[in-house]
Amino acid sequence: MAISIFDSHRAEDRSTLNLYLADSAKILAKIELGISIEKDIDSHERLWGHTWLIDKNSHNVLYKKWVDFKETLQN
Repeated sequence: MAISIFDSHRAEDRSTLNLYLADSAKILAKIELGISIEKDIDSHERLWGHTWLIDKNSHNVLYKKWVDFKETLQN
C-alpha cells in the first residue's frame, strides 16, 4: 500500500491513502502482537465505505489488496 501512495497521480488522494496506510499498520501490529482484530476489520471496512480516491485505478488496486488480505485471514 505504501508504494501506491508514492505512485499516486492525484495529490488530493494522498491524505486518504495515508489514512488507509495508518489503519492497515494498526491491524498488522495487532496481528503481530496476537491481539484480536475483528473490530479493526469492521472499522477499516467503514473507512473504505466512507472515503474514496479520485484516481479510480489506485482505488481498485488497493481495494483488491484489502479484499485479498481479508480472504487470507479467513483461510
